[in-house]
Amino acid sequence: MECCKYTAFFNALMDRRLYLIPHGVPGNENHFLEGLVETPGDEETLQRISTILLGTIKSSWKWYWRKSDVVNPFGDDQSLEFGSMWTFDIPGDVLRYTNNSMRGQMPLSLLRQRAVSLADMELLGGPFPCPVEPNIDCSVPLWKPQIHVDVRYRAFLYRLLRDFHCRWRHILRNTYNDGTLLRLAKAVLDLLTFRFKLNVYQESSSQDYYSTVPQFPNLDATKWEPLSKNVVRLGDIHVVACQSLEEGLSIARQHASCRKFSTFETATPESEQQVQPHYMILSIKHIILGYINNSHSLIHTAPEPLFNGDSTTSPPSTLAMDYLIWATASARHRPIPGILQPLPVELQDMVLRYAYPNMILLAVGGCVQGIGSPFSWKDGSRSVTLNNFVGNRRLEDQNVTRIQLDERITILEYHTKNGEVVN
Repeated sequence: MECCKYTAFFNALMDRRLYLIPHGVPGNENHFLEGLVETPGDEETLQRISTILLGTIKSSWKWYWRKSDVVNPFGDDQSLEFGSMWTFDIPGDVLRYTNNSMRGQMPLSLLRQRAVSLADMELLGGPFPCPVEPNIDCSVPLWKPQIHVDVRYRAFLYRLLRDFHCRWRHILRNTYNDGTLLRLAKAVLDLLTFRFKLNVYQESSSQDYYSTVPQFPNLDATKWEPLSKNVVRLGDIHVVACQSLEEGLSIARQHASCRKFSTFETATPESEQQVQPHYMILSIKHIILGYINNSHSLIHTAPEPLFNGDSTTSPPSTLAMDYLIWATASARHRPIPGILQPLPVELQDMVLRYAYPNMILLAVGGCVQGIGSPFSWKDGSRSVTLNNFVGNRRLEDQNVTRIQLDERITILEYHTKNGEVVN
C-alpha cells in the first residue's frame, strides 16, 4: 500500500490527530509503522485502532511494509509535541505503546481476535529502555593504554560528539537494526575525521522569521549512507561496527586470524601501554579498543559507555571519547610544521580569525593545522549553540552552520544569536 494511502487511512482513523511516520527504502519486506498522537485519549485511540485493524485483517487487506529504525521522542522535552506513540512491529508481531511516562506492548495476534484496551498492555517500564551493560569478562587482564589527545581536538570533538548524542537521542535510546547501526557508525567516524561538509548561511532580517512548516527533528531517521560493511579500515586501525561488544570481539578475533601482523605491529606485555590499537569495537552504545600481541591474541580494554541516548543518567564517558579521538588519529590530517607554529598563540588566533570567518570552520582549521587556542565555543560575546529546535523555528539575526554528510542530510546545526551574551 502506498504511503499516501497510509496517511489518508490513519488521518481518517484518528480524525487527523495521529501522525504517520513512514521510513525506510522501498523494496525491503519489513517496515515499522509509527504513529504519534497529538492529543490525549489513548484508550479511545487503541479501541479505534483495534476495531478497524480487526476488520482490515479479516478482509485480507494487503499492506506494504518497509523496514526502518524506530524513533522515540519521549522521556524529555522532545515529547512536548505528542501524547503517545504506536509502533506496529510486524517481524516481532507486537504492537508497542509509548507515552511520556511508560511503555507497554501486546501481541498483534490479540488484535486479530478481539477488540482490546490499554488493560491488555504488558507494562515494560519507563518511556525508553534502560542502558544494557555489556557481558564482558573483566576478570581477565585488560589493556590500559596511555592516551594522548591534543587539547584542541578534545575541546572541539568532545562537544561535537556530545551534541551528536543529544541531537539523535530519539534513535540512540532504542535498539536499532543493522542498517541504522552502520549509519550511526559512519556519522561518528566522519565527525572524528572531519569528513563532512559545512553549509554556512546567515539570516539577517528586521523581522522575525518563522518556518511555515512545523519542524519535528525528534522524528528524523538516519537517511545518510551507511558504512559499506561492518569491518572497515580507518587509518591504521580496523573499526568493527556491531550490535554487541561480545559479537564485535568475536568478529575482530576472526578477522585478526586471517591477517598477518608483523613483529613491529605486535606488542609485548612490557610495551602494551605504548602500543597503538589495531581494532576499535564500536557498538555505538559502548566502545572497546584492542591490539594483537606477539602471541597473536586480541588484548582489549574494559568497555566504556558511549551513546545510549540518555545524557542525564548515562552520558558518554570521558575515556570513551578519548578512545574515539586517539584511535582515529592516524585517519586525520597531521599538522605540517610551518611558520605559524613558532608564533605566540595570540598571533595564531588572529591568523585563524582572518582565514576562517566561520567559527566551526575556524575550529576545524585550528585542529588540522595544530595552531591556535582550544575552541571556546564562543564568537566574541556570543555562544555557538546546538540548534536542537522543536516546533516552529525562530531565526532572528543569527549565523547558522550545518554539518552535513552530503548535500541533503544535516546531522548537526549550530547558530549564534545577536545579543546572546555568555557570562
